[in-house]
Amino acid sequence: MILRALFITVLLALLVASACGGDSGPRVRLLLQPVEGILIEDIGAALDETVSIIEQRLDGFDIGSEVECIDDNTIAVMVSSEDAEAAQRALEPTGLLQFCEPVMNEAGDVAIVRDGTVAYEPGSCKPKINVLGGFMPEGESLEVEFVSWARTGELGSEDNPRDEQIVWHLATGTIDGVELSLDSTYLLPTTSVFITGSVIKQPTLFFEFEGDGEEVLEQVTERLRERNYPIAPFLDGDPILDSTGLMIAPQVQERLTGGQVVITGLNLEAAEELSILLNTGAFPISLRIVEITEVQVALESSFFDLSFWQAFVAGLSATLIGAGVGVYLALYRDREVAVARAQTEAEAEEKIGRELRRQLLGALGEGVDKNLELIRKLTAEVQEGTVTFYNVDLTLLDSLSQEMFTSLIHIELIQAVDSLRHELHLLHREVEIHLETSYSSVRAMMGFAEDRRQLVFYIKQHLAQVEKDATSVGALIAAELVELQNPKQQQGG
Repeated sequence: MILRALFITVLLALLVASACGGDSGPRVRLLLQPVEGILIEDIGAALDETVSIIEQRLDGFDIGSEVECIDDNTIAVMVSSEDAEAAQRALEPTGLLQFCEPVMNEAGDVAIVRDGTVAYEPGSCKPKINVLGGFMPEGESLEVEFVSWARTGELGSEDNPRDEQIVWHLATGTIDGVELSLDSTYLLPTTSVFITGSVIKQPTLFFEFEGDGEEVLEQVTERLRERNYPIAPFLDGDPILDSTGLMIAPQVQERLTGGQVVITGLNLEAAEELSILLNTGAFPISLRIVEITEVQVALESSFFDLSFWQAFVAGLSATLIGAGVGVYLALYRDREVAVARAQTEAEAEEKIGRELRRQLLGALGEGVDKNLELIRKLTAEVQEGTVTFYNVDLTLLDSLSQEMFTSLIHIELIQAVDSLRHELHLLHREVEIHLETSYSSVRAMMGFAEDRRQLVFYIKQHLAQVEKDATSVGALIAAELVELQNPKQQQGG
């Protein structure tokens, strides 16, 4: 057994020596240069920073590489032929993530395209503006108009335009008199992907803004939440699409604090690729691949060369030493790394779960508060001889119902919200009947006045019960929000 092990060790050493001195197979070299027309004040510093980002990005994609500047305008990237295609895909995006909002006028109306295409700045969601202050067309003609935006409506509904119709521009905030855009330059390198949902499994991309980005995020979401305007992530000027090919543009329902944001709807591969791009950062300059060539590494030594035997002795020594201690150390290190990684992933998953619940609870709370206000108005105005032209709002609670079952953990709250939704649907129908019968042929039927009197009586009774239920749900939501804000205290209890 010992002789067999020694023979295998020597054979491995020979292979190591051959690999060190022999042909390593074909490799591919990619040459990258800045996109034409872009002016950079310090191109040398920009290229040096880009080289560092390329190395980190390719490492994130598990692509071995050699990266260097070969002149004052060109970066060379050497990879194996097997990794060439993956490297090309990884290097094509600049990697700048921008958050964009609809262009609006002073009245809060949203700009949409009726005909043609709006021209945008390269790699950005910033529209090009002509000397007269209007939008520049991508082609020959362009027709843009402002349309009203319904707070309770959804994108693409009868009340609101579709996301592809909207003219988008950079979402910005102002700090110390300086306008700052909400983009990935303010992200911490902690972006990660988790599978969330106990019933419907879906990838969730989680990332955090820091510094000025955190404050800009608060300003932007506070402004957009007033009428539930949408916000859309763009990568290098292109909208990010979900797993079905549709634009991701959620409507903002609450002010986001703490800098934490999640994006859902991506497929797993797209989410993981975007996570790597965000963690390694965007290139300071936009690049283009100008040349791809295959390079054959020449054989440098043979079995009879002194260099071969030097490499053999070195390889044999390293192998013998590694046989003694390397395996143990490698196993120990792998075990420690696995334990640390599991702890980190568990902590991050718990963190993202808390943030998802916090956002969901905030949106639920907003829906409950809004309906409480409507219920109190209805209670004051519903009379036997009057007609009410508004109703309770089911939009928000219905849209969150599925997410509620997959994200909330307190069964008492889930049951309370579901019960409230049921009662609101019944109340909604009662108020609708009250309105319909007031303007229909039923008015001419005998007994209409008495039927209407009874309907108003039932509505008032139901209003009192629903108000009580909504107040109770609001208290449960507030209590769970407090619990989420104090996770350590929760664990200690």
